[in-house]
Amino acid sequence: RAQFGGYFEALQDSRFDDAAAHFSTDTLWVHPPYAGSPERELARGRREPIHTFAHKRGASPVRQVITGFWQAGDRVFLEGVIEGIPNGGSFASTGQLSASGEVSRYVAFYTAARWPESPA
Repeated sequence: RAQFGGYFEALQDSRFDDAAAHFSTDTLWVHPPYAGSPERELARGRREPIHTFAHKRGASPVRQVITGFWQAGDRVFLEGVIEGIPNGGSFASTGQLSASGEVSRYVAFYTAARWPESPA
């Protein structure tokens, strides 16, 4: 959980090099489109995500709050809510950790609908 929390924290502070440092050198990073683009974002390694963060995401008030985290071996699933933008939203992500504990795969999904932070 620390790797994903650190990644989100660095993004929130626009420390894009630090955000990418949570990934392995051969990572696969897939994210919903930024700035109204119709295409999902795809980046590999550490350098490509930094470029995407700096040139497509940029500084943002968005704050990802992890509300659920499950791990089985090197596979993880996390869900959460988005704060810092009007009406927020919800996200779900899958990931995989490398043998050294870095994020080697990250695939995120977003919806503008916000689900409750705690199950009813």
